[in-house]
Amino acid sequence: MKLKFCGFKNKLDIENALTCNIDYLGLIFAESKRKIDKNKAFEIVKDLDFGNVKLVGVFMNQSLNEVLEISEFVNLDIIQIHESESNEFLEELKNKTGKEIWRAIPGNEKCLESFNNIPADLVLIDSANGGGSGIIADWNLISTYENKFNKPYMLAGGLGIDNIKYAIKMLKPVGLDICSGIELDGVKNLELMRKISRMVKNDG
Repeated sequence: MKLKFCGFKNKLDIENALTCNIDYLGLIFAESKRKIDKNKAFEIVKDLDFGNVKLVGVFMNQSLNEVLEISEFVNLDIIQIHESESNEFLEELKNKTGKEIWRAIPGNEKCLESFNNIPADLVLIDSANGGGSGIIADWNLISTYENKFNKPYMLAGGLGIDNIKYAIKMLKPVGLDICSGIELDGVKNLELMRKISRMVKNDG
């Protein structure tokens, strides 16, 4: 099971996360309370050893040129685009960068119906309200669709220490994307990161 921690804004939190056996680390460049400026992101990550951890940039309602600029400047491994952009946008992004492209969608019936038409390497399924809400996705609805999916998906939306094991038991995602679930009072918490990593990686 792959594990992504997301929404980092400072070097110490990223350094802590990189000790937690994660596979992906996400920086949010879209408008959000967890948004990070591209210059700050560059300064933070440029000297860090990410090892096998891939750096993901999260974008929404941003121009193709802005996404391309930030992706190259920060040296992102993966570009995550939210549901507002078209499939043509994703295809052009893939052609211009050659990088892995993820599409994040709300886990509602309309978006799940169109899952197989999404031109992305992976689809991230969030709650029906979309990304960053901290609300749990409709797992029962996802379970009725997942056997028909033609590409891997990652589960997001309100995941934390209280529900992760149940999510893994009920669904078959390739990984979990966790943001608010590794925070205590809105601050990234190393102990929560460690606990969740042990739960997901089945080593504690």
